[in-house]
Amino acid sequence: MKIDTLGNVLWHQLIHAPTEGVFRNLDISVVDGGYVWSGAKGVAENTSGRLERISQDGELEWFIQNSNGSGAMRHALILDTIITAEAHKYADYENSSNPQFAYSYLRLSYLDVNLETLVNSTDIQVGEPWVSNGVFKILQGNNDAYVISGTFYEPVDSHLELVSYILQVDENFQLDWYTKLSYSQCPSCENILYDMEIAPDGGYVMVGSFRDYDVSFNERTWLVKVDACGDLEWQGCAPVGIGEFKVQDSRLRVYPNPASNHVLVASPLGAGGSGGW
Repeated sequence: MKIDTLGNVLWHQLIHAPTEGVFRNLDISVVDGGYVWSGAKGVAENTSGRLERISQDGELEWFIQNSNGSGAMRHALILDTIITAEAHKYADYENSSNPQFAYSYLRLSYLDVNLETLVNSTDIQVGEPWVSNGVFKILQGNNDAYVISGTFYEPVDSHLELVSYILQVDENFQLDWYTKLSYSQCPSCENILYDMEIAPDGGYVMVGSFRDYDVSFNERTWLVKVDACGDLEWQGCAPVGIGEFKVQDSRLRVYPNPASNHVLVASPLGAGGSGGW
């Protein structure tokens, strides 16, 4: 659907007939001459990642769809390049008795907004098994890197635990760092992240939910902060690992004001931390 600035519907199109299966569109970007959106087709083990280009009038121009067994495709438009990320299952598990929980890895690709082919696809494995994992968001990080967050099932002993992750790859999709995130781990715990943004200090702040089915069905908000290197700083505003340094009086005085050539800056702590103004 497209609406104008007053909320009036300009056009409303049914892109896929109900007989074609289930479609979930998760991301949309405005590109030259139209729109690009990504998501998934199918359900459970028959899900296929899908990216589509739509004209300004709402007509389907072309699409890219991966084979069954891939997770929902997410994308981000960065300049004139579309970065895509999705989960793919190991080929060894294609005939698994429960393909929904087959082991999987992360596939990253990019394409120009005017092309119809994903290029430079790279598969990311983090050294531990991911099960039915998903991608929630892609951001452009520091120094032309890309940061990706999501949630996956991790096999632990005889059960699966739902945990989340954040990772960074460089401009060539080579893994820089990977951090697994969970507020608490247990057979009935769900640690889910839904959104992520870059913090003013260059780190990343994420928000999601935590739930322990054995204790309560009530979900609680889960806030997570990692620094630019992927190290966990706090969860739910509680600092992790190192103590906080608190400044009693952080006021600064700049003079003269107005100034023409130079200014002086004074701190209440002084140069050695014990002086006055």
